[in-house]
Amino acid sequence: MRRPTLHVLFIATAAGAVIGLTTASVSGRGQGRPAIVDFQALAADGQPVADLKPEDVSIRVAGRPRTITSLKFVRLASGPQAGSGLPAPFGTNVAGSGGGRQVAIIVEDQTLRAGTDRLVREALGKLLDGLDPADRLALAMAPLDTARISLGAGPAKVREALGQIQSRASAAATSDEDACRTRETLAVIRSTLASMAGSDTPSTVLFFSSKLSTPTTSQTRSGTQCDVTAQLYQDIGAAAAEARAQFYVIQQDDTMTALNEGLENLSASTSGGPVLRLAGSGDVMGRVLTETSAHYVATLAPDTSDRPGQVQRLEVRVSRGGVTTRARQDFAPVATKPVSTPLTPQQMLREARQFRDLPVRAVAYASRGTGGRMTVIVLGEAADSSTRLAAAAVALVDASGRLVAQATASDKELSASPVTIATVVPPGTYRMRFAATDAQKVGGAADYDVVADLVPAGPLKLGSLIIGALRNNAMAMGLQFRDDEKLVGYLEMYGQITGQVSARMEVAASLDGAAIATIQPGGAGTSEPDKFILTAEIPIAALAPGDYVIRAYVSVQGQPEGQVTKTFRKVAR
Repeated sequence: MRRPTLHVLFIATAAGAVIGLTTASVSGRGQGRPAIVDFQALAADGQPVADLKPEDVSIRVAGRPRTITSLKFVRLASGPQAGSGLPAPFGTNVAGSGGGRQVAIIVEDQTLRAGTDRLVREALGKLLDGLDPADRLALAMAPLDTARISLGAGPAKVREALGQIQSRASAAATSDEDACRTRETLAVIRSTLASMAGSDTPSTVLFFSSKLSTPTTSQTRSGTQCDVTAQLYQDIGAAAAEARAQFYVIQQDDTMTALNEGLENLSASTSGGPVLRLAGSGDVMGRVLTETSAHYVATLAPDTSDRPGQVQRLEVRVSRGGVTTRARQDFAPVATKPVSTPLTPQQMLREARQFRDLPVRAVAYASRGTGGRMTVIVLGEAADSSTRLAAAAVALVDASGRLVAQATASDKELSASPVTIATVVPPGTYRMRFAATDAQKVGGAADYDVVADLVPAGPLKLGSLIIGALRNNAMAMGLQFRDDEKLVGYLEMYGQITGQVSARMEVAASLDGAAIATIQPGGAGTSEPDKFILTAEIPIAALAPGDYVIRAYVSVQGQPEGQVTKTFRKVAR
């Protein structure tokens, strides 16, 4: 039975602060399923409050008190921090293990005045600096979405697209043209939220705009197709509820000081919070990073009065003074699938939402295929080494969200760990999703960005740098390393050698940092006359647990040098 979301209202805490709750899912009558409520609790300095107890929170549904059976604090990331900036060594669905946030960014470029585009790019650059490489992002432009990056991309992929954010505002736009733009923009927002619906974790949506048209009334309605009605804004609120989205409305034009009623309507329909401004609202991106780094999940005891399709009033009070929440308002129930319905790996490949019941991790490598295409090799495994996978599949999705390739693991492939699955795609950048189930049909999926293309090195081309452990004088594939004293760096080169080839591999703690160790790789030919292999033994025994990068450099005498890198993770024994 499908479970709706409780309607959320704002009420005052015992300390007089205004507080609200995010999405709450409830069971159908007689099903005996608990209600789940997620919310963010913030201290006066904006930092997440991590030590609330069930007795600190009281919840009423339709005026009736409900029993809180558990209250769990979930930290998805550590908030803004300076790090090495290394790409994630693999994709994982393990919450708290290097990210876990879902963030959709929507920029309305047709209200971007000349010069303001730079402010937006700088603000988003700061946001990306504070996100973890494993956070899942989407990027859309409005009202004409020319830069769609589907949910699942990492910060690095979104950073590449920031240059597409350009000023396209028209100084001569009429009120009718503004109304048409507003309708089209609201449609982009609604579509973005729909792609995030059904997630098992809260999402974040950042909407940048200078102005939206105010909803018309029966007296002001023109009867044209571009009338902007209050229902359009209410529909966004309903979509935000289904996506469990914390919605931030950000006014991007630093010359506008007056309130824009259209933006105020959108904010009231989604979060109920204030419209933030790039100029005058303080560190907006720092605030977003901090507030989205953690949340609470409250579980309520089942109640037979909870009925599908019913919108009910939700009241939440926090007895501790100085604690507030950032909340949204919900206008429609969330249509979610019953948690008892198991999904196959193939079904999980076709949904953008996260699946965490079975913790998994996966990585992808690209090499030259045939006919101008690329072979992508995916390694996937359960995060718990004692868990054997019963089924697994992989998909590659392009920037527009189109599924380009899909493959299912054979019984032979499932017998090994990690599971290895190969597929073939045209050159390009993709979001790889690895989905798997165990013997009990518990499922999980992990995403990872992969560039399926060759890197030039003068007359040569380089494939991905593949990392494995050196065990019994052989290369053993792996995703993270614990007791190994040495790794193997494996790199394929393609093309005609026209001069002396120089190569080296380095281990470093950051992409541009000093080398910890430098290794001279050995080379060998293959049965293909234009394919060569470089390998190097890389000592890691002396390294402390953490993430590191291996940088491989190849050059032909007198030609530009080529470089490929790969992050690896060493874990504590």
